Amino acid sequence: MKTLASRNRKLQEDRHQITEAAKQTAVADWQPLEIRFVHHSDFDDHEAVHNILEAIPQWEPTTTADRRRRLIGEEYLLPNRPLLTATAEKALFLRMNLFRYIAARRQDDLLSGRDPQLSPNAIRYSLEDANRTRNQIVEANQRLVISNANGFTSAGIHLADLIGEGNLALMKAIDSFDVSRGYRLSTYATYAIRRHLSRFVQREQKRKPISGEDLIEPWVEGQFVECVDCEPEEYIDEILASLPRRERMMVRLRYGLTPDGKSQTLHRIAEQFGISKERVRQLIVRSCAQAFDDYAKKLGYQ
Repeated sequence: MKTLASRNRKLQEDRHQITEAAKQTAVADWQPLEIRFVHHSDFDDHEAVHNILEAIPQWEPTTTADRRRRLIGEEYLLPNRPLLTATAEKALFLRMNLFRYIAARRQDDLLSGRDPQLSPNAIRYSLEDANRTRNQIVEANQRLVISNANGFTSAGIHLADLIGEGNLALMKAIDSFDVSRGYRLSTYATYAIRRHLSRFVQREQKRKPISGEDLIEPWVEGQFVECVDCEPEEYIDEILASLPRRERMMVRLRYGLTPDGKSQTLHRIAEQFGISKERVRQLIVRSCAQAFDDYAKKLGYQ
């Protein structure tokens, strides 16, 4: 019996040594990751952390008006994905960044040796939880991406490609968005998506030149403020506030941001201001870029 007990003890010790050796190898092989997150003071409060992890996101109910309003490219929307409420959006952003914060802390503990029991898998699990949460935010904002992508189809690029590029911009916006500033994601993401798509189209146009009225511009006729979380006129006024009066009027005329809601051609605007059609296009492109950059700085994102 004594010999059997001794053998069992020796077997357990061997197993422990093998496990420790495997863990040390995993730690030694671990390649440090750059884990970025937006910190929040609640992350250092145990009770607040518990509330963040236990919060159940609430979704906006789909109204009859929402169902009637068709969106070009709706076939790319995932089924049964309603919009997030402001409270749910905040909860998901806090959860995503909390998981990344935990992963970063665990990685520091792993590399410094402060927690000898820590496994690299613990870091991976936290990052996987963060990615799942981010995917929820991405899926809830597909209508915003498609709405913005629709405005660039006149450049001859397939809508699916524009949506793909728009989602890249959306994910980058999600990663850097600070929910504690009090704004909704759509306000910031609209700027990020349009800027990214504008640059993407410009690159494509260099490969396949397009001229005349088909030259793409940063803003979109008829869909200027769809899916943005504030009153349209208030949103437009805020963005255009930094522009000179002439450029502001050109932008409004071009995109139908006037009482009659009718957009005008570059040729018609050029006649009103007594300059060439190409000069009008240049001024509108430059003014749109300046207006969005100024607005982004106002929000604190540049």
